[in-house]
Amino acid sequence: MFLIVLLLLIFLVGEVLLKLGVEPEFTRKFSHLFAGVVVYFFPYFLSLNSALSIGVLFAVLFFFLEKYAFLKSVTGVSRKTKGSYIMPLALSICAFLYWPRSVTTFQISVILLAFSDTFAFLVGYCVRSPMFIKKSLAGSLSFIVVSTFVYSSFGVMLPFSIFYSFILSVIEASSLNGTDNLFVPIAGGALYFFSLL
Repeated sequence: MFLIVLLLLIFLVGEVLLKLGVEPEFTRKFSHLFAGVVVYFFPYFLSLNSALSIGVLFAVLFFFLEKYAFLKSVTGVSRKTKGSYIMPLALSICAFLYWPRSVTTFQISVILLAFSDTFAFLVGYCVRSPMFIKKSLAGSLSFIVVSTFVYSSFGVMLPFSIFYSFILSVIEASSLNGTDNLFVPIAGGALYFFSLL
């Protein structure tokens, strides 16, 4: 229960930041990042079934929040995106696929989405650069750097970490309307699981 409270507190802080004048793009990524951190710890406190139930609950909740434009710190961005409800749905899929076989694989899929995606956005938003597929080159490079660090931190050899991260950056740069929130964690977890074989 306290993990759900933590998630709700994160969204509350996002709303406060919005009221203080922080742009919705940044409050959205604040929630994205710290919600991911909380989900990373799910396996230590929850059963798989409980985690799946929470994921589906938040997916449905954010579908309606997006539809009726509530929780502006998440839904108030000007661009068209489905990422807010795709994220909990995607992490539920990752939990279903990876958690029973390798908790670490599930956790890596969460961290890749939370950190790599967030830093790619921040760098891409703040640094002007040429385009890489459909995203900024600077953002994609930061995505590769962060993802490489994540994979390496979990024991993947550096050449494979770089290669996996490049594949994910192509997936991320090719995804539109928030669908990177679906494809990045699933593919990221699959690549790590493959490295264990």
